[in-house]
Amino acid sequence: PGAYLSISKNFLNGIGEFALHGGINYSFEPPADTRSGNFYLGAEQSIGYRAAICAEYNADFYDKNKKFSNSEGILNMSVKYSVASGLTLELQFRDILESRTKTKHATRFVGFDFVSNF
Repeated sequence: PGAYLSISKNFLNGIGEFALHGGINYSFEPPADTRSGNFYLGAEQSIGYRAAICAEYNADFYDKNKKFSNSEGILNMSVKYSVASGLTLELQFRDILESRTKTKHATRFVGFDFVSNF
């Protein structure tokens, strides 16, 4: 539970589409003495119709006690490739700034997105 405001804008360029996303939020979930507002940003550059490079940043202000991360925020990046109609392969690089306190390094993931009508 909380309140948020987000905004997004797409631009056409010579490579493909470029999208910017951003927002602010305030969560009511943590105890009142640890609550804080937060902001996040994202960008995506498509390369033709099949590939895209993405980046997202979460300021992570809501973790005032630094229980889960330090004050640098969380930066994630990914590369997406459309393997077939409705099937996308994604290579994700999470926590590039190594700000999470539970892990000592960035992590890598491989994901598949499947979108279809039924």
